[in-house]
Amino acid sequence: MADMTREEVDAKILANEARSDAQVAAILAKIDAIIARMDAFEREMRETTRDIVAEMRTLKRTMVITIISAGLAVVFGVAGFNAALLNNMSAMYDSGTASGEWRSKMEHRMTGMEQQMADNRAETRQQAAETRQILDKINQRLDAIEAHQRVEAERGSVKRERESGRN
Repeated sequence: MADMTREEVDAKILANEARSDAQVAAILAKIDAIIARMDAFEREMRETTRDIVAEMRTLKRTMVITIISAGLAVVFGVAGFNAALLNNMSAMYDSGTASGEWRSKMEHRMTGMEQQMADNRAETRQQAAETRQILDKINQRLDAIEAHQRVEAERGSVKRERESGRN
């Protein structure tokens, strides 16, 4: 190979520089495209981050409202349960008091009824004894009437025998 002249070397260097410049320009264009894409991605990420932050604010607000609501629900639930329990206990006490009064009245009435039944039994025994005496008198009278009827019947038969013997 022959030695290259200065002009050839310069031309080669210029050609290499032109190629290198073209490659660097292509690389720079690619880098610019990548940077543009990264800028767009960064803007998109910032918008997404703003949206997430806004959603987080509403989520925080929702969580705080939910916690407060749950706390109030528990407080009102316990208060309602206590009120219902107190109401039921008062009703049970009143029912017991009324039941005691009713029982006292019933015992008083039962005592009066037992006394009345004892009086009725004594009166019934007395009436039964009087009824026996009356029945005994009626039986005695019936026996007397039957005896009288037998005597009359015998008289009638004796009288008929006499009359039949005369004829």
